[in-house]
This record gives sequence, structure tokens and C-alpha cells, in this order.
Amino acid sequence: MQYSSLADLKAVSRELKEKAKAAEEERRREEERRLAATKDARAFRAAMADLGVTPSKDANRVSHAARPKTPTPQAKALAAKLADETPADRFSDECDPSDFLNEEDLFFRREGVSPELPKRLRRGEWTVQAKLDLHGLYVDEARVVFAKFLDDCRIRGYRCLSIVHGKGYGSAGGQSVLREKVRRWVKQCDDVIAFAQAAPSKGDAGALIVLLKQPGAR
Repeated sequence: MQYSSLADLKAVSRELKEKAKAAEEERRREEERRLAATKDARAFRAAMADLGVTPSKDANRVSHAARPKTPTPQAKALAAKLADETPADRFSDECDPSDFLNEEDLFFRREGVSPELPKRLRRGEWTVQAKLDLHGLYVDEARVVFAKFLDDCRIRGYRCLSIVHGKGYGSAGGQSVLREKVRRWVKQCDDVIAFAQAAPSKGDAGALIVLLKQPGAR
């Protein structure tokens, strides 16, 4: 191919530079997509591991780790004990929050628990294993549902829970009645060692992230 003038050469040079720039930009985007896919895959595997799911020999499939077919003796004993107690007996609305450690009601921890643990909980360092949404329930209804949810989680050995109580935008005065109630109830459960107000992306002031102690721990 021949070029009749210097202008032709400059035009071709610009075209080649633009193509090279476009190719480099596409290569950069492809690398970003690859890195994002790798990061997502690692996060997925970590989340599955927390839930007892392990990779199978086939990389495209996952299999659940073996679980007992029948409840353990400890789980049976706990279920029997809980069956004899009513939610109203266990979770009072009159609990004094000053009996517990707190930091502007964003965090809660039992005495002896590291102050850093609730903050780590809010950062999402534990995978949420079960979620309860109490939107639209009256206080007495919410207490019963809350108690059953907590009992089920304890029997199943779940540790990290999300409890959504709402922000109260539709309530009188714009205040969530359940927000304070749920905090009081959670603090009365001996198995709860800490909680944190959810991060903005996980519900913020409308939800709690709760951590239970290890199954069998005293």
C-alpha cells in the first residue's frame, strides 16, 4: 500500500495508535473481569465452607458435608427444655439495658468478651446462617416468632444470625417499637455473646447481626 502524502502517513499513524489503545483497554478490562471472577469464587467457597459445604472432585459441583441424620443428645435435651418455657417467661419487655455492656446501642457484648468482637461482627467477618424478618408483626407476635427462631438456630447449631426489626418509618413518631424490644430480648438469651447493628448494606439501624456461643459451650 502506498501513501501519497505526509497527511496520509499521519492519518494511518493515528489509526494504528487508536487501535493499539483500544486493544490495551480491552486487555485491561478482561484482566479486571478475571480478577473479579477469582475474588467472587474465593468468597463463594469461603461462605460455603462456613455453612458446611465442601468442594467435590468435580470442580463444577459442591457437596454438603455429612450431617447427623438424627438430633444429637444435646440438641434433644435443649429442645425438651425449651418446650417447657413460654416466650413471655423468657423474654421480658422490662429488662434493664443498663445491666449490659453497650456502646451507644450499636454494639453489645457479654462481660469478658473482647470489645473488638461486635465490631468484627458488624464488618461481616461471620457468615449469616439464618435470617428473621419481623416486619409487620405486633410485639406479642414478634416475641413468639423470635423465640421459635432463636430456639431453632440453637438446636441446629447456627451461630451468626440476622434479625430484621425495621426502622419504624411507618410507625407512630417514626420510631420502631420492635427495635428496642428485640435488643432487650436478645440480651436476655444467655447463648448470645454479642450483637451489632447491621452495616448500612445489610440493614443498618433496621437490623441486628447476632452471634451465639459455640454449641455445647458453657
